[in-house]
Amino acid sequence: MSANNIKRDQAALMLANGQSAVAIAKSIGTTPETISRWKMSPEFLAQINEHQSERLHIAREQLRASAKKAAETVNALMDSPTESIRLKAAISILRLSNIDQPQRIFSGIGSTDPLEILLELKRQVAAEQFIYVEPNSLFKKSAGHKID
Repeated sequence: MSANNIKRDQAALMLANGQSAVAIAKSIGTTPETISRWKMSPEFLAQINEHQSERLHIAREQLRASAKKAAETVNALMDSPTESIRLKAAISILRLSNIDQPQRIFSGIGSTDPLEILLELKRQVAAEQFIYVEPNSLFKKSAGHKID
């Protein structure tokens, strides 16, 4: 792997962790402009999204690991001799169970597929130019110009 690819990998991970382009550039020995240029690449954006997805997965696993203990604690409170504690525990269980609600999906993380990112970028450009882009088309002509 080339030194430039190593820097790009480090920058993608650091961006996924919320660091600024200026701090990243200083850390890896490049310029903020280079980081900005990399951020225009669908492959680079996919890499950032992949890192963010991994972080979210780890966080969810940690919450799942703690959920059993939390559920046991609330369940134990259901047997409290104090009526108000039992009531609060019951209400907490009902609120947290969301039995009748669809599972909430975390948003804010984009695709990890460079082609999907490219298509989304093309849609954004097309929207700014009031052009409709077919979902299955990566290229669309408008006024004799190709959106690349």
